[in-house]
Amino acid sequence: MTFEPRDVTGMSYEELQDYVFELEAMVLATEEQRALEGEFNLRRYFNLTETEGRILAVMSDGRVRDKNRLMTLVYGGSYDAPSIKIMDVYISRLRKKLRGSGITISTVWGSGYVVDNPEKLRDVMAGKQIEVNFDEEDPRPPVGRPAGARNSTKKGEARDKALKWLRERAVDGVVEFRAKDLSAAVNPKRSGYSIIETLIFGGHVKVLSRPPTGPTGGTWKVQLVER
Repeated sequence: MTFEPRDVTGMSYEELQDYVFELEAMVLATEEQRALEGEFNLRRYFNLTETEGRILAVMSDGRVRDKNRLMTLVYGGSYDAPSIKIMDVYISRLRKKLRGSGITISTVWGSGYVVDNPEKLRDVMAGKQIEVNFDEEDPRPPVGRPAGARNSTKKGEARDKALKWLRERAVDGVVEFRAKDLSAAVNPKRSGYSIIETLIFGGHVKVLSRPPTGPTGGTWKVQLVER
């Protein structure tokens, strides 16, 4: 949005009042646009659903949010909104998708939830890149794995396997591929998007173009970075 200031000298009271209202409307529109862009950046960066992105954007101010407030913000008081327990499900999903980013969501018993380090969250909303280690092991054992069992996958193994797979398909250091094919070749239990982000933030590849249909669909084009 381009702003062209006007000379207020000689304006009548009514003209000046209209100009002030015009400025206020422009500020509100700019704030709304930034909020939408920030939410979109979160969704793209962490592969979130629309609802997950909205919840995380709301919590980016670092304030404690109770479940009722989050329900109102997400569902707007709709009579057909699901049970309030759905917020526990959303928070659980967000915690998993944020794992390795250094952004955590804590439970404040009796009060709700809070993002412990919202400044990193706001950096992502502003379009900045943050260091993400998608190979970080989840300290909580998943369903089906005995408590205390160790992850048999060595740290960096997925990264090395992904780089080998890409090099085999590269032409002059450039390779085009689909995220699901990368996932199938490297580790079907991980999304191809998370593997790609690991390579990006590790400085192993440079993205030349992203899929227009979203990070998990369509074709990626990357340049391999020799190190």
